Amino acid sequence: MSIRRYSLAIALALGASAAAGPDWDEGEGGGGDAGSFPGSAQVVTGTGGGVLVISGRLGGPGALPGRGIGGDFQDMYLIRIDDPEAFRATTLMEFDGFAEFDAQMFLFQPDGLLGFALLANQDATVGTTDPLLLPFSTDGTDVSIQEPGLYFLAITGRPSSPLSIAGPMFNFASPTEVSGPDGNGGFDPISDWSGPGETGEYKIGLRGVVSIPIGELGCDPADIAPPFGLHDMTDVLVYLSQFGMGVLDLTDLAPPFGSLDFSDVIAFLLEYADGCP
Repeated sequence: MSIRRYSLAIALALGASAAAGPDWDEGEGGGGDAGSFPGSAQVVTGTGGGVLVISGRLGGPGALPGRGIGGDFQDMYLIRIDDPEAFRATTLMEFDGFAEFDAQMFLFQPDGLLGFALLANQDATVGTTDPLLLPFSTDGTDVSIQEPGLYFLAITGRPSSPLSIAGPMFNFASPTEVSGPDGNGGFDPISDWSGPGETGEYKIGLRGVVSIPIGELGCDPADIAPPFGLHDMTDVLVYLSQFGMGVLDLTDLAPPFGSLDFSDVIAFLLEYADGCP
């Protein structure tokens, strides 16, 4: 499946390039705020190395860019799972997680810019308020992560849960189950959330997850900003901004590699003029 159609926050391209490493910070790495839906999900980028922790914050009510008046009650990330059997995502402290609120997490299978329900959990065990997502369901739905690839991971505070046009995507007979998409809306892509939920700081402890290399999302080296799949002035502005800051990952397009000069700009303009395939 091509990953060129996924949304990457412009703020990432206009700001400093995210440092590669085991931790991802919502504010520093992705420009300030992860969105609530696949089209506005924050892309966990880097050099392809392992990602052990995602840190962020659900801010609550108030208008935010790309959210309208809905407020900051859900954060969604585009991650790459490279080892499905080892996958784990949790806010449990013993696994490097943390949450100031009663959290729950959801995993979605991408199809273009759509997200189809896969797995969800509310509580790791009885008496906790921390979710623990495993690579398989425990509710009898027999759902599991079948292969490495891209997935959408969302965290919310209760009771905010994903909906499709047909209704709730998950049905929890028990809050401790890892649920498959057994709700009335489980077969349709996410289109909304059930409403606001609890908010606060969080850390998601991860295993089996790696970062997505910067620059891998576009149709060619000139397609470096959303909307991906076409060339427009946003690509030009982002390129010039990155070139001015000396960011080699996105702008070093021509020899001599390892430094930036006018030949890199010419290479960008030639790619841009050719358009996306």
